[in-house]
Amino acid sequence: MNAPARVMTLALAAGMAVLGSGSALGATQISQLPGPTGSVNAISEPDSNGVRYIGGDFTMFNVWDTGSGAAFTAGSSIPNTDFPKVSGGEVRAAAGDGSGGFYIGGAFNCIGAINGDGDCTDAGEYARSRLAHILADGSVDPAWAPGVNNAVNAIAVSGSTVYVGGGFTTAGSGGSPPTRNRLAAFDATTGALADWNPNPNNTVQAIVVSGSTVYVGGDFGAIGAGASSALRYRLAAVDATSGALAAWNPSVGGTVYAIALSGSTVYFGGSFTQVGLNPVTRNRIAAVDATTGALTAWNPGADMTVKRLAVSGSTVYAGGDFSSIGGQSRSALAALDATANTNNATAWDPNVGSGSSIFTLAVSGSTVYVGGNFTSIGGQSRNRIAALDATVNTNNATAWNPNANGNVSLVAVSGPTVYAGGTFNAIGGQPRARLAAIDADGYLTDWNPGANGGVKNILVDGSTVFIGGEFSSVASSTRRGLAAVGTDGTLSTWNPSLNNGGSVRDVVKVGTDLFFGGYFSAIGGVTRGNIGAVSLAGSCATTFTDACVKSWNPATTTPGRGADVNTLYQSGSTMLVGGPFSAVSAVTREGAAAVGIDSTCLDAYTSACVRSWNPDFNERVNALEVLGDVAYMSGWFGTASGSSRTKLAAVKVDSPCITSWSSGSCLTAWNPTAGNAVNALAISGTTLYAGGPFQTFAGTARNRVASVDLSGACATTFSAPCLGSWNPDAGGEVRTLRAAGSNVYIGGDFTTLGSAVRHRLAVIGADGTLGPAIGGDRPTEPSPPTSVAVTESGQVATVTFQGAFNGGSAVTAYTATCASSTGGATRTGTGASSPLTVTGLSPGATYTCTVSATNALGTSAASAASAAFTVTGGGSAPAESGASGSGSPAGQQASQSSGQSSGVPRLGLRRPPQQAPDGRFVTVGIVPAGATTVVQIARSGRMAGSLSRAPRAAARVATNCPITTAGTTRTFTCRTRLGTGAWTLITEARAGSTVVASISRRVVVKAARRTAVTG
Repeated sequence: MNAPARVMTLALAAGMAVLGSGSALGATQISQLPGPTGSVNAISEPDSNGVRYIGGDFTMFNVWDTGSGAAFTAGSSIPNTDFPKVSGGEVRAAAGDGSGGFYIGGAFNCIGAINGDGDCTDAGEYARSRLAHILADGSVDPAWAPGVNNAVNAIAVSGSTVYVGGGFTTAGSGGSPPTRNRLAAFDATTGALADWNPNPNNTVQAIVVSGSTVYVGGDFGAIGAGASSALRYRLAAVDATSGALAAWNPSVGGTVYAIALSGSTVYFGGSFTQVGLNPVTRNRIAAVDATTGALTAWNPGADMTVKRLAVSGSTVYAGGDFSSIGGQSRSALAALDATANTNNATAWDPNVGSGSSIFTLAVSGSTVYVGGNFTSIGGQSRNRIAALDATVNTNNATAWNPNANGNVSLVAVSGPTVYAGGTFNAIGGQPRARLAAIDADGYLTDWNPGANGGVKNILVDGSTVFIGGEFSSVASSTRRGLAAVGTDGTLSTWNPSLNNGGSVRDVVKVGTDLFFGGYFSAIGGVTRGNIGAVSLAGSCATTFTDACVKSWNPATTTPGRGADVNTLYQSGSTMLVGGPFSAVSAVTREGAAAVGIDSTCLDAYTSACVRSWNPDFNERVNALEVLGDVAYMSGWFGTASGSSRTKLAAVKVDSPCITSWSSGSCLTAWNPTAGNAVNALAISGTTLYAGGPFQTFAGTARNRVASVDLSGACATTFSAPCLGSWNPDAGGEVRTLRAAGSNVYIGGDFTTLGSAVRHRLAVIGADGTLGPAIGGDRPTEPSPPTSVAVTESGQVATVTFQGAFNGGSAVTAYTATCASSTGGATRTGTGASSPLTVTGLSPGATYTCTVSATNALGTSAASAASAAFTVTGGGSAPAESGASGSGSPAGQQASQSSGQSSGVPRLGLRRPPQQAPDGRFVTVGIVPAGATTVVQIARSGRMAGSLSRAPRAAARVATNCPITTAGTTRTFTCRTRLGTGAWTLITEARAGSTVVASISRRVVVKAARRTAVTG
């Protein structure tokens, strides 16, 4: 529709990759989806740097395909890619398993690496009926698969038992699972169903376990089977082992959604207004004694439902639908003083957006995690999930911002991991409000002006990007339907200011004039009917005034149907116009017209500027492209000039047809037909590409996109051979096409092309080759790993960690670096995944370890350091150091207990050397012959101190003994000043106080001197 496309080969996209990876090398559970989250309506020509501008109805790019559950580590907003995607329904409940994993429940039916087919039969996928166990490494526990027949609303773990509550009536595994009405218990390891069967008569919403008691809340009115059934209105306590009903009976007058236990008090929230067998007013939140069930005086009162509670110290956090609680205005979330009975809302006030609800909350230290349906909280934009600083009263949202695309029903914290669940299916991504830009390599750029309504067309002109659409603001400034933004993202002061509600569908620039069509009645203060032109000459390029509006005024109208202008195309001195209109400047023109844009028509427009050209469509025209002297047109129509033309037609636009229309000679025989509307056309060379919602084209299966050869006779007469074999098979409607040399850019509502995942934006070669995913984040080096922990044994560190975002390029290695604060040698270890092993640590030294990740783009910054640890087997490192040496210095004479010849001393072996069971290696000492054993402690490669003294002579401390390591073998070289006489070199391995290996050697020194001893 605009200037001819610049050539861009598929090779330019070669650097693009489908983003997504786990924290460890190998297969991932979830991945990032390059592309936008909503429709793509416009793809521009490239600017001088090869950047293309994208418009549509999207709000985000590059979200993480998590399914309805996601895990986060150590405050990272990027989901833990080791955790599995959950599909088939909402995740509503989760509880930590005590080892870093989670038991989850809800309405889902599948968990694992979902490939989009939904059958849950592929490798890595596990069918699960509303319950699953995710292990600490993110893998699905293959052994734990009990299942229930309806939704799970609550989970609690106590010891070796997992308690679940919800709306189910059977539980267990196999073809005929036993009856379990709304409460069940499973073995935490095997998933075996327990006999525990309290049998409430209606839905359970909340469970809390305390010692031998399970507190449950919900909609029920009785618990127990048969004669043992007893009335318990919405809140009850049962024995954790037998399931027997306790006498505890607060009796609540409405649904209980939340329970929290603190000491001897049970707090609960819901929709009730009364509590007690002798009802006492308690509006939606109350507290009772955990032993007797007696109502306490604590009475915050909420004006609407309380859905979640959490207790931290003397503070009770409440979330729900309320607008006031504890005597204060509080929108959906509040902190209540547990020591004050009334008017007890604290000053903490995150100020959830009006009309929003909190569905879940969890407290970890000074952080309050919340989920719901909100879009702002704590003074920041946050979509449905956020973390709040409990120590700051207002504007207290932290930087944590996972950005869920659907409601969050669950937030649970276990150690460093936060698990979220809900109705969302994606997390994170880059905010892009209906406008984005893709660089020459196909990656998302930082260009992000943002529009508050759909974008329909984009035209690049030098360093200016003209945008048309249905918006009323761009870059947070008023711009109705039409705006200009720099390629640097700066909004131009140029502002034609269409009338309120005005929109622009297409924009074309000719010389210094800008033409645009859509749906509007005025440009600035000048009346124009859906089509107009403005000058961009002189000051009009930057500052719009009514004087900049050209006289050109074709004014489309249509009695009884839309008069919009959908498409414009310059053909010489004529502007071709298409839409649903039936008249232009009061001249009958059904669906299409040609209007002069010569200087006379621009400066002194009259209806005579409407040319004779008149294809006369019976319905709207959506798109048109010109090749040679033929205009190819598409839309919703079924006839042109009275002849059958189903959604496609070809009309001559040579001078005779423009000035003296004749349907017999100007409407060509070209008639491929499409099975539904055609939204978009693009021409490259002699190939026409068409896109829309159709599923047949020229009577042949073509899902929403097709190509037609326009060479030779095919230019004006369609026949079966003219239909190209090009068949991308789009899985959703195609809304825009842009030809680029041997490639075609496609935008729309699809999420697949053939069997490949492509989210609403793709590039395909003219030969049908699908290009790499476009619109992703440019890869970088990885972000630092998190949650580094170390276990040390025998001077060997086992370093575990959680990998973070890989930067968009697969991690090739992780490196652990253990550095000492007390002079020990720095050591490293590398590997493909957690854990890593670091050897050669200096005995007795204090260390911390960090981990970095490496991909093709570089190496991450180091992680936060692990907790400090001291290496086993040693004392303090010496303050001094000395020169190392080895060999047999002159003047040293030695004899060996084994009778070997003199020379460099060698070890006499009492028993085979071995590593001690506790992982420590041998220590080294030199003592007078015949003395009791003196054990020396090696640290930082030097000898230091002794644990005992010899009876005959003081032990000599060997200093500067550097140790080298090869596997489990340690080699040392020590220098010390020895007195004359017989000495014994002792090398021992100890397990606690037990010597498990010992090596000794007798050394005779005839002249006192500094002596090197190698062992």
